[in-house]
Amino acid sequence: MSTKSLETQRKILSSARQIFLQKGFSGTSMSQIAKEANVAKALLFHYFKTKEELWKNVKDEIVGQNVIENMSCVPTDSFEHFIEYIINARFDLYGSNSDLVLMMNWQRLEVPDEISGTISLPINLWQKELEQFQVKGDINQAVDIILLQDLIFSLTSLPFLEKWEWTKSKEKLEEYKGLLKKTIWVIANQ
Repeated sequence: MSTKSLETQRKILSSARQIFLQKGFSGTSMSQIAKEANVAKALLFHYFKTKEELWKNVKDEIVGQNVIENMSCVPTDSFEHFIEYIINARFDLYGSNSDLVLMMNWQRLEVPDEISGTISLPINLWQKELEQFQVKGDINQAVDIILLQDLIFSLTSLPFLEKWEWTKSKEKLEEYKGLLKKTIWVIANQ
């Protein structure tokens, strides 16, 4: 891709991010984004075929390549290390990305099935690893892996999406991490 093309794409992503954060997915139109980016609507659709694709690309940009790489190299030596890594990585992700938290809150209010995930990260991010732990016997065979994955995702994002008073305390967040680890371990092994 040429330098000019990359600049145009960055300008579109920046404009989309600004409007999505302000108005959410449903409240944003491709026309608004094209106008804000100062590009023709046809050019916008050249780079991003749908608004859903653009939304996911904006989330990708917020998450950043570093986080994507970190999430793809989770430890698989033990279920305990895996859970600890995931909890810490998710807390770091949400704790350092207020724009992502805002987009996730918009997503919860709108059409989550259409705009879940990102372009780079699959929705079932940890399914393969969890299935391997189940085969090894670290997770009970009766546990539904997709439900377990969704539980981990929800419980690790909840403090940031809900912004409870206690989440302002590092000590309370660490206490919550410990409780999460125990909870996930118990559920996976019942």
